[in-house]
Amino acid sequence: MVEMVRCRCGVDVHAHVVPENFPRSRHMPTPADWPSMAEAEPCHRHVMISGKVYRTVSDKCWDTAKRVADMDAMDLALQVVSPMPELLSYWMDAAPAAELLGYINDQIAEMVAPSGGRIAGLGGVALQDCELALRELHRVVGELGFAGVEIGSNINGRPIGAPEFEDFFAECEKLGAAVFVHALRPCGMARLIGPPPLQQPLAQARAMFYDGLVFDEPTLLHIAAMFGTTQIMLGTDYPFNFHDRRPVDRVMATFADPAVRENMQRGNALRFLGREKGDMA
Repeated sequence: MVEMVRCRCGVDVHAHVVPENFPRSRHMPTPADWPSMAEAEPCHRHVMISGKVYRTVSDKCWDTAKRVADMDAMDLALQVVSPMPELLSYWMDAAPAAELLGYINDQIAEMVAPSGGRIAGLGGVALQDCELALRELHRVVGELGFAGVEIGSNINGRPIGAPEFEDFFAECEKLGAAVFVHALRPCGMARLIGPPPLQQPLAQARAMFYDGLVFDEPTLLHIAAMFGTTQIMLGTDYPFNFHDRRPVDRVMATFADPAVRENMQRGNALRFLGREKGDMA
């Protein structure tokens, strides 16, 4: 029987933010898919996109105090938040998308500030325009102090390995910015591109970090065996209804080795974020 010792030190790298409200766009005419909020049941709002309800969300999407209280119950010391993926807005014209993402990034910063170090941010950038994306990348890392950015798994059907994104990723590397790739409107096999002289795929895969949000101990064991216990991080998808409410317990139940537990609960995530363990003290 695996001993269950609570550390309350977990780091969740996969959690999302939706602002309480959206401003009106400064661009005219207003893009058809510019989001807005509509009242719903108490403590909830409807996210409206293109005149339809995209998702009904709770105030935990923007309420820092409620989020931190839930983190305590989930044994999390730190939660890394990023925009709800649909808000990355690659399908908009670049200028209004950059405007929207700038606002959302500012809202994330306003959640991080009063959290007492319990929340960290990953920003969104308008990757359909590399110049605008680079400008916002520098702002979120240099001015807002975010660990990096969230991007979608493709940009309007273009794979993230396409040549037009090379300057963006080079700048991320230069800045030491973490890049969290979130599944978004999956495209076909054309996304599987990269430079011609690839190494063995498994060797490349084991150099990356992975969100361990699989809801299942045997699957967690499988991905750890495939990619290594030094590359798997906690993820919850908080605060959406299907989020993992006991991520630390899942690691504790799956792995007995204290070093593996430490890596998967927080150590791997802190390396991904470019942080030292002392940063959480």
